[in-house]
Amino acid sequence: MDRSSTDDQQPHNRDRASGQLVTSASLPILAEPPDSTADDLNLGLLTIAYPAFRFSQLAHGWRGPRWLALRKNSTDQGLYAAVTADLDELRAALVQDAEQTSRQQTAGHAEPGSRP
Repeated sequence: MDRSSTDDQQPHNRDRASGQLVTSASLPILAEPPDSTADDLNLGLLTIAYPAFRFSQLAHGWRGPRWLALRKNSTDQGLYAAVTADLDELRAALVQDAEQTSRQQTAGHAEPGSRP
């Protein structure tokens, strides 16, 4: 049996419009998988920089993952939780919270048990 006639009988190997043989090299690359190594590194750095928070990733269907920062001690002052799709946005929220909490503590709020 002739090999070319076998290829012609397999429609899944041919483009319907042009009749050209389709190979893996001719297929377009739709999207590359996300670089989870970079995300893991960034989450590790956030965990070191903000030990008062617990970090995790939430599955959010077709919209992609969401990053969650949740304060370990809910009675502490400041941001309790943040949810976002962007790690840079999460980092910015944590920086803003740290600055705001620091300003409140230095603006004359006495530590519990201390006297003016």
